[in-house]
Amino acid sequence: MAQSTFGALETAVLERHHDRIASLVSTVDINEYSYRHIGKTLLHHAVSLNDAETTALLLSNHARVHCQDIDDATPLHLAPSAAIAAMLLKHGASVHARRTDGATPLHNDD
Repeated sequence: MAQSTFGALETAVLERHHDRIASLVSTVDINEYSYRHIGKTLLHHAVSLNDAETTALLLSNHARVHCQDIDDATPLHLAPSAAIAAMLLKHGASVHARRTDGATPLHNDD
């Protein structure tokens, strides 16, 4: 994996440039962790942004739904909408995964 290609893909995800994401997604290991946002994967970013198109694209390219950030949160913990959560669940995300504070994706932080 070339760090610069991953960086370009990460920028495309953060800025929601779907055409650019589609052209780069198969050229890097999409399950790598970010260099700029330590402990986050591209899937964490897409989910946090409530970007269903990018989330679906990453999942169709084998993004790992069980990846954890520095707080042990999986993308499902971060899912801001039922549509994103449903996508993650369809790809095998676990509602039983626990963050470092013990919360599962079923806990509401509000």
